[in-house]
Amino acid sequence: MPELALYQVDAFARRVFEGNPAAVVPLEDLLPDDLMQSIAAENNLAETAFFIRSGDEYKLRWFTPLTEVDLCGHATLASAFVIFEFLEPERDSVVFDTCSGRLAVERRGALLAMDFPSRPPERVEPCPGLIEALGGSPAEVWASRDYMVVYRSEDEARALRPDFHRLAEAVEDDVGTLAGQGLGDAKADAAGGAGDEGGLAREHGVLQFLYDGVSFPRPIIKDRRHRLPAISSS
Repeated sequence: MPELALYQVDAFARRVFEGNPAAVVPLEDLLPDDLMQSIAAENNLAETAFFIRSGDEYKLRWFTPLTEVDLCGHATLASAFVIFEFLEPERDSVVFDTCSGRLAVERRGALLAMDFPSRPPERVEPCPGLIEALGGSPAEVWASRDYMVVYRSEDEARALRPDFHRLAEAVEDDVGTLAGQGLGDAKADAAGGAGDEGGLAREHGVLQFLYDGVSFPRPIIKDRRHRLPAISSS
């Protein structure tokens, strides 16, 4: 196997060791799926992104340590950052061809902006075990592919101490219910991320902790943590 460059990038960060980390592996040709999955498992981050050049665009795929996923925002931003900073610094925009459609990222000064697909949720009754695993007394529960749990205040949301093992079981058990309600793919992604609590909580939005009045700024990436020059080859 040829030697590969691997970058680790923190999205949504103002300084190193903050934000949401993703690994980015630029390729000349796509690797076999099982090899990309093994690299993602070795990285043990919420997502590892792999991309190849395709004309003026790039084909992009995302893998958690356990499975390929259909959409990941922070790893898309991380991929664009690598292209803008290291591969094609003259570019101000890039389009990724993905299984969720064409995703465009623009450079805006020191920030990056991305137009992301919309998956409008519907208000639902929480699945059995969800609230017990999360804690607190949420005001509302919404779902599309993912659950969104709305709390009445930021303080209440920040005070949560979820039981992540029970949380994964609750979401996995509810896959059939979500699909039956026509609420999207509803994969059991909560069990598909890194083995620690941080990886599970970040698993491309399976559970998003929201509170009333929250705003949704455009995604940004500001800092690169470091570059790992290569993975081991064999």
